Amino acid sequence: LVPSADVVICSYDLAQTDAVFSALSARRWQLLALDEAHFLKAPDARRTNVVFGAGGLIHKADRVWCMTGTPAPLHPGELWVMLYCLGVTKLDHGDFQQRYTTGTDIQVRLGIWQRKVTGGRNINELRHVLAPFMLRRKKDQVMTELPPIRFNDVVVEPAPVDNFKWAQYFDNYLAYGPRGRQVFQEDVAKAEQKVRTLTEGMDMGAASMTILGGLQDRPEVKSLRRWVGLQKVGSVIEIIKSELEAGAYEKIVLFAVPRDVIEELAEGLRKFGVVKIYGGTPPQKRDKRVQK
Repeated sequence: LVPSADVVICSYDLAQTDAVFSALSARRWQLLALDEAHFLKAPDARRTNVVFGAGGLIHKADRVWCMTGTPAPLHPGELWVMLYCLGVTKLDHGDFQQRYTTGTDIQVRLGIWQRKVTGGRNINELRHVLAPFMLRRKKDQVMTELPPIRFNDVVVEPAPVDNFKWAQYFDNYLAYGPRGRQVFQEDVAKAEQKVRTLTEGMDMGAASMTILGGLQDRPEVKSLRRWVGLQKVGSVIEIIKSELEAGAYEKIVLFAVPRDVIEELAEGLRKFGVVKIYGGTPPQKRDKRVQK
């Protein structure tokens, strides 16, 4: 179909195969539309090179559209591949990271440095760079047939958790004995102060992004978030059970972090035919589970 069809729809995985890539590269295309373009954010990934590399498909198209609802899922540095390969920025990868992200440069191998990103900076400048090239549309502008979103806050009381089962997450703090809680609070305060020093002079949006990015990766904050989530699992399961059994909904999409919480929820709601999707679920498995 590739040599004669006016329109060809192809997955990134299929485009990586030698036969399909050769067929796609043999033609000149009026438009290359890259759906879920954030899948191409990793500079060293094979699918990124198939599309954006020196011999990639972008060089066989008159126009390239990168379409995505999440152009930078974690931080502004993930925009670099798209912006550099399409000529929006002339900064190389390292300079782009230094200009628009906060973090620490870590030597992963001899002579090889990698940046551990904690947030963004110079966000207003980046918006100015993007303005001539990015067309942004919100849901209420393009999906007018949808009813308005309704928000309801439900306070979920914590339930008892088996301390022996989950104590492993607090081993470092329990070792301090009675001072464990105090030490934990001191560590959280130190972590917060550390990331706040990185945000001096930033606008409020960039500062909040940096603080959140810096705190969420701290071991003590991860432990606290996990602990709170696990305490609420039992109550959430009872709420959802009652709604499904009463026929209030046909199905529910439930988002949760971290993975331990998702596993506990899935176990408690197993009889309703739970399907689990994690951030690291491969695309093929993800699609099958979404269809199911």
